[in-house]
Amino acid sequence: MSVLSGVTLILAVLFISIRLVHAIPQLQKRDADFWNVRTYLTEDNSDRGPTPDGGQKYFHEAKFHHHYDGRFAARELLEAERHYTLRLLVKTYLRAMDDLGAETWIMHGTLLGWWWNGHIMPWDTDIDVQVSESGIEHLAGYYNMTVHQFQIPRAPWGEEGSSPDGTTLPHVSGGTVEVASGLGGGLKVPDYKPEMMEEERVQHRRYLLEINPFYKNDSIADKWNVIDGRWIDMSTGLFIDITTLRTNISNPKIMYCKDKHRYLADDIFPLRDSKFEGEPAKIPFAYSQLLQEEYGPLSLIWKMFMGHKFDERVKQWLIDPDWADRVRRNNQRLRLLGATRRRPQTSKPKTALKEPSRFNDG
Repeated sequence: MSVLSGVTLILAVLFISIRLVHAIPQLQKRDADFWNVRTYLTEDNSDRGPTPDGGQKYFHEAKFHHHYDGRFAARELLEAERHYTLRLLVKTYLRAMDDLGAETWIMHGTLLGWWWNGHIMPWDTDIDVQVSESGIEHLAGYYNMTVHQFQIPRAPWGEEGSSPDGTTLPHVSGGTVEVASGLGGGLKVPDYKPEMMEEERVQHRRYLLEINPFYKNDSIADKWNVIDGRWIDMSTGLFIDITTLRTNISNPKIMYCKDKHRYLADDIFPLRDSKFEGEPAKIPFAYSQLLQEEYGPLSLIWKMFMGHKFDERVKQWLIDPDWADRVRRNNQRLRLLGATRRRPQTSKPKTALKEPSRFNDG
């Protein structure tokens, strides 16, 4: 082969390589398009308005409530629907993360619910979980935008009517029956008519695992992307926010999330094994100290809150019928004492991170 032929061959290979490189589409940092993930909705209910400072925001919540994904949510659920759906959300999430091998644990208000009776508190509107850095890398690398289907009992409300995902609910009679298998274990569902087919007593729900591509940015300055991932109920739009616990490079003993919460590594690890909503779950090592720092010491002993009273006999938060009247009388007493008069504001130093006073970066 002559020198000229060799040069010509090399140039031809380079030309083809350049064409192939330019033909490969570039990945874009944006959330999944509504028309690619929509279920039964005909329009996107997400609030996609620009951020005040022009920052890039990946996840967009529904226009009518910030705890719903507008690509899947048509309305805000009633209290009974929401509570039931949240329980299913966390049960499916914990089971899925265990199957996928991702390290995760419950935190914040969800951890407080665990403290009292191992369940979501009746007034909760969301679920709080964290994952490790290796966990988010694992989910992003292998399971981003995957859909997970679970067979669950039909929702325990109403007579004939429509469920949140648009399917018709069967007629139900009084009484309850415990579901012995599947995700229904521990949840009470209606006692259906004997003549109903078994497949009519259950439904299939799908959950989307979506990871924010901005999870790679570990700066707390990225305020529009403090949520690293979501576990989304595709029939109602309710979701679980997934945040990553990261190591502080300047001080490995301190860990943080992009939402500006900071923790001592020894407060989180080693994780403890427990159960939440009947499913195996992980909790942080120093759970009591963390809860008292976030919600105050009374949060672990005060048995009256949000119109509910904790009943030690049944280990449940029950509606307190006298709560509204007590609140009204208490407000009247405060007005008589002049406690509602505006007090002069005192300036407080602003801190970059939410942290307990026992922190010492030195």
